[in-house]
Amino acid sequence: MASNVQKVMELIETLTPDEKKLIYKKMNDEINGKLLDFLETINERAERKPISMDDIIKEVEEVRSTNYGEILGCS
Repeated sequence: MASNVQKVMELIETLTPDEKKLIYKKMNDEINGKLLDFLETINERAERKPISMDDIIKEVEEVRSTNYGEILGCS
């Protein structure tokens, strides 16, 4: 895997600045599209089954307690 990444990096170095910008823009557009899809999914779920901030805090504290032990300052 590392050798493939190294080969890609070497190929990128041979590109012109405009070619690099084009690749960056395509990657950026793809990431933004996936992020938008992800956020839309979250919003749809939040509308179907809303959760209060208190419930979120309780869940986070439970997970943190399980992973890291007792949390100082929390009861």
